[in-house]
Amino acid sequence: MSRAMFTKKICLLLLAAAVLSACSSAPPPKAVSEVMSPEAMAKTVSANRKAQSKSPGAVIRDNSIQAVNDLEMTQPDGKKFKFASLKGKVILVDVWATWCGPCREQTPKLAAMQQKYRDKGLAVVGLSLDEKSDEAEVLKFMKEAGVNYTITYAPDRVSGAFLDGTEDETGQAPIPQLFVIGKDGRVVEHLIGNDPRHSIARLEEVITAQLN
Repeated sequence: MSRAMFTKKICLLLLAAAVLSACSSAPPPKAVSEVMSPEAMAKTVSANRKAQSKSPGAVIRDNSIQAVNDLEMTQPDGKKFKFASLKGKVILVDVWATWCGPCREQTPKLAAMQQKYRDKGLAVVGLSLDEKSDEAEVLKFMKEAGVNYTITYAPDRVSGAFLDGTEDETGQAPIPQLFVIGKDGRVVEHLIGNDPRHSIARLEEVITAQLN
């Protein structure tokens, strides 16, 4: 090895050692919470949610189900359904799916509410986000949960009307989502996700007020 090459190699080794020394002595990066206040973090999450959310669907935008009243949907038994057929009733819309744990847990409670208030004018409608190919699973669950109300598949136009604009930071709209529709077709309550504040007791309070 020539003297020039030997000198070059030594210089490179010394440079590498200096870089490693600088890295090991540098302070660790601060946690996000140390750099950003909780208020700023909340604003960032809110901004991310807003950026990922779609424009509000027709039901949320208009605060009414008018835009979906005449859209025809198909029930698991093959029968057709339109919201227009429930004119003059108080409607409880449950956007759900069999693959959603909180939805499955909630279903028997909605069935009990339908049984209790059916004769007073309540109509519960479950808008299923399940694929038509999963019909066997939907029917099986309906039987197990004692579903005594209308279940229908929600085509994109219908699901979008109810869910668009409610996306969270993942970019997806959480379910279950519950909408209480007054006799005039207006939305009087909208509960999103499995929030413990959105109890069945609260839902029943709103529904009874609309039925009276």
